[in-house]
Amino acid sequence: MTQLKGVFWDVDGTLADTEMHVHRKAFNKAFSYFGLKWYWGEDLYEKLLDIAGGLNRIAFYIKQKNIDIDKNKIKAIHSKKQLFYQQILKDEIIPLRPGVGRLIKELADHNISQWIVTTSGRKAIDALFVSSLAKYLYCFKGSITYEDVLNHKPKPDAYLKALSMSKLSKNECIVIEDSEIGLMSAKAANLKCIITISPWKKVDRTNFESADCVVNNLGESSSNSKFIIGPASKEGFINFSYLQKIIS
Repeated sequence: MTQLKGVFWDVDGTLADTEMHVHRKAFNKAFSYFGLKWYWGEDLYEKLLDIAGGLNRIAFYIKQKNIDIDKNKIKAIHSKKQLFYQQILKDEIIPLRPGVGRLIKELADHNISQWIVTTSGRKAIDALFVSSLAKYLYCFKGSITYEDVLNHKPKPDAYLKALSMSKLSKNECIVIEDSEIGLMSAKAANLKCIITISPWKKVDRTNFESADCVVNNLGESSSNSKFIIGPASKEGFINFSYLQKIIS
């Protein structure tokens, strides 16, 4: 029987709801700082999340709106956005999503190699590790960020790099994601993938039909997961035993 040896975690929307409550706010602060009358509401931002990477997201937005703006200005906006993101995380602790802390610790107790695999930049991940994830820092072996690969999700490059760096085989690892592009990336790397849908996202089974499991969140013993696709866990939430079952 194949043994689970590695878990690759997406960050935004998976570990914590940082997309809507930190990244989006930081973008809007940066727009205001530069005197731009742009505002990304939740509905718009959900659509923009189909574009991986903040710099690419801004570039896509201005192209859609036919806005004439210098590339250096785009980089400046994104740079300021990153600073605002870090400041927001210093000012407030964004809670981890249900079951995340429990599962990270349980996996660490089983000596599972855990890695961050994200389209966010390294500065954003570093900021999260000194705030919401501070007490779990010891559980992670490393991270693959926006700067580490040329092609981003939904391309498989980030997960292929995680496999290479962890020195594990695809049959020994599982991905935990929250988005369609994350799922596409994991599957393009031939990895098993569990989807924990962001609380602000509407459930559409057709978007996640290739996932090995889809839940509303990872769950706790006091508040079980809702299993949307895939077999239910006998404990009612995602744990080490359940991930082992998915792998094998």
